Amino acid sequence: MAPHAPATTPERTPDGTSQGTPDADRWHAAWSDALARLELDVVTAEEMLAVAHLPAAAEAPAARSWRPPAGVGSLPASLEARARELLARQLDVAERLAEAASLARRQVAVSDAVRSRPAAEPVFLDARG
Repeated sequence: MAPHAPATTPERTPDGTSQGTPDADRWHAAWSDALARLELDVVTAEEMLAVAHLPAAAEAPAARSWRPPAGVGSLPASLEARARELLARQLDVAERLAEAASLARRQVAVSDAVRSRPAAEPVFLDARG
């Protein structure tokens, strides 16, 4: 008798539908689209951090809140690695944004300190008399 290959369990949607069915394909596509939108937001933030000067607040893209796709259940296992990589990038961007904000606050404090010094008054010295 020939040895059996290990059985593989197809990925299933939260309602138990097997992969490759229209419902499973919609489930996977909904999550894939949601991750793609998040990736675009991370790319935008990474690009803004990469330039020397950030755009003015009015020119910066508006932050969008994110919600997982409604009514499709949990993340498919096949997208877990992609989601973990995206999370790592988000955490990196968040750390870099915090550092940039801290640096900006220090620069504002130095600028304010320089501005708050009293104006220098001219002093004349009579060297001849």
